[in-house]
Amino acid sequence: MADTAHWEATDSRGARDTIVSFYDREVEIPVKTKELGRPFYEKQTYILKITPGDSLIRIDRQLRKEDPDQFPGQWEAYQKKTSYIADGTPLESWPQITRGQVFEFKSLNLFTVEHIANAPENLASKIIGFFDIQRNARNFLELAKDTVLLTKMQDLMKEKDEKLDTLQSQMSELMARLDKPKKSKKKSKEQALPEKEIVENDIT
Repeated sequence: MADTAHWEATDSRGARDTIVSFYDREVEIPVKTKELGRPFYEKQTYILKITPGDSLIRIDRQLRKEDPDQFPGQWEAYQKKTSYIADGTPLESWPQITRGQVFEFKSLNLFTVEHIANAPENLASKIIGFFDIQRNARNFLELAKDTVLLTKMQDLMKEKDEKLDTLQSQMSELMARLDKPKKSKKKSKEQALPEKEIVENDIT
């Protein structure tokens, strides 16, 4: 399946996430094959839809006119020849399962930690220790949410402190500017005083 562009989407019925792919396939053209007397193949675009956790639900058919409009993000990825499996945390980046388990889950169309966390319970009959793995996946995602929330709070506090420091610096600078003319005026009076005394001495 060459040049396959994967993208995660949700179908119009609101069912579980569906992974949608556009890809090129070499398809035999019987008319041309008969005409030329040899196998003749033509490259055509197909769309593949699979449901995480269910290897039996699979739609693999030739591209229809409305497909690009229905899945614009996936179509753009296909045209750019990019490959994006699914939104979420890839199983390869999750240290709580082995490499063998990664392949096992992928065979069931589960590509991310989110897929495992939301997978149907009937997968327990296909994967040993599935409920423990699913519980670990859910705990992992919850912990990630808490970590993100904590990081955001820390960033907000840091931003608040930086703004406060800036405000204090501006206030100090303003006070220094207001105090400077007073000192200069006082100094001018002190410098003018001896001249007055000299004038008085001359008169006497």
